This record gives sequence, structure tokens and C-alpha cells, in this order.
Amino acid sequence: MNNKTAIIVFVVVLIMCYYLMFSEHFADSTPTPNNIISTSSSNSTDKSHKVYVFLSKTCPHCHTYRNETHPTLSKKMKDTPHDLDIISSDNDPNNLFSKYSIRYVPACVIIKDDKHNTLSGHITYENIMNTIKSM
Repeated sequence: MNNKTAIIVFVVVLIMCYYLMFSEHFADSTPTPNNIISTSSSNSTDKSHKVYVFLSKTCPHCHTYRNETHPTLSKKMKDTPHDLDIISSDNDPNNLFSKYSIRYVPACVIIKDDKHNTLSGHITYENIMNTIKSM
């Protein structure tokens, strides 16, 4: 195999790997109205803060958040009076990405009444609760 053929094979393999990683693998498998996935507790009717986590199907960091961080975070948040929702960039009929000026994902916005704060740092239970306390 000459160098030109090796380069072509290498590029084709890279393209195939990219396609496999970013096509259906990151698709949201939970169909919900407006593609907002709520993990709030059904025990409380008075939610004091709304926590939106903004994700994209093609972002590897969002994929990690969805599979590793979100399950643990949603369990912890169920014991609080706060709603935790995932907003997906490919289906945002309420234009929340635009409303909260989300330019990079993953991102987290915490809302109370008409005020909102964008979370600084990693999306963790501790960071969310510290941001809520500072509002």
C-alpha cells in the first residue's frame, strides 16, 4: 500500500468514526413534549427555582453529562424544591437557548421569578445549590 492509499484509508476511517460517534449515539432517546426532560420531584407542588441544563446531541461533554452526571444530579435534586430540566439544542420550541443567551454547552441557568443566573463551573449539585443560595 502506498502513502496516498494509506492516507485515503485513514481519512475514510476517521469519517466513519466521526459519523458513528455523533449520529444516533447522541440522540435523545426519551421523547417528551418540547424535548424538555423534567426530573423534578412529584412530591412538591411549589418549586422555588427552575434549573435548566442546556445540551447538544453532538457535544461530547454533553453526552458525558447526560450519561454520568445527570442521573446522580437528578436523584439529589428530587429531594429539593427545585425543578431540573434538560433543554436540547436540536429541539427548543420555546427558544430558551436564545432567551438565556446560551452560546456554549453544556450550560446551566437557574431561574427564580424574573431573575436568572448562569452557573459558573461544572454542573454539580454543590455548584447549583451555591448559586441558588446566592440568588
